[in-house]
Amino acid sequence: MAFHRTPPALLRGEELEQCLRAIGLRLGTANAVSTRPAPEQVIVSAVAEAIPSDLRTLSVVTTWLGVHGARVHVAELARYLDVGAAACRDPERFAAYWSGVAHWQRSDARWAKIAKRFQGPAVFLSGLPAALEEAQIARKGEDPRFAGSRLRVPRGMLRDRLADVDDPATLSGRHAWYRERVRQGPTYRADCWAELERDPRLNAAGLARAVGCTYPVAHAAIADQQVWRQSAAHVR
Repeated sequence: MAFHRTPPALLRGEELEQCLRAIGLRLGTANAVSTRPAPEQVIVSAVAEAIPSDLRTLSVVTTWLGVHGARVHVAELARYLDVGAAACRDPERFAAYWSGVAHWQRSDARWAKIAKRFQGPAVFLSGLPAALEEAQIARKGEDPRFAGSRLRVPRGMLRDRLADVDDPATLSGRHAWYRERVRQGPTYRADCWAELERDPRLNAAGLARAVGCTYPVAHAAIADQQVWRQSAAHVR
């Protein structure tokens, strides 16, 4: 039987709130889920639901990206963007937000393809009248994170408070995928490795579905971890 990669799907409602807490965003009152939600699925789901009016959620998500952006698996995030845009009430503003994030993170070459996904004219973040947002920018200036991008955000519209998110050490202690990304880098292999630490009995198909990767990546991760486990017997 042919293997089919797990298609991307968004999170909603209380499940989304729980997963936001699980990846270190201090939003809402829901308890964090005990599973290991993919950070990219959670973040894209949150942005799709928040745009254009939930500035509180967008503020915390943007702060989280500033703290944890180096450990975001950008290729996995890109898989969710089309489904996120389709679900968002304002797909143009959704695309402009992610283009703005990619511009902000442009020192990391992984984000280059995300920046090119939106080629339209500049878009204001909120649904307020353009003249009002233009006046706010003239008075306060632009949010430095998005200045020069196709997303225009008045300074102070998105609060940037580190206390709203877990720091890397705290999140590493709770989220196995994130912890493995700290060790190996943000890759499907790292996520596979973390899942195999949890359940070494997973076969390649089950592992690929759990992580959202291709079958060959999962198969290679299983083979590598078997070598690693066998090597323990030879360590002096």
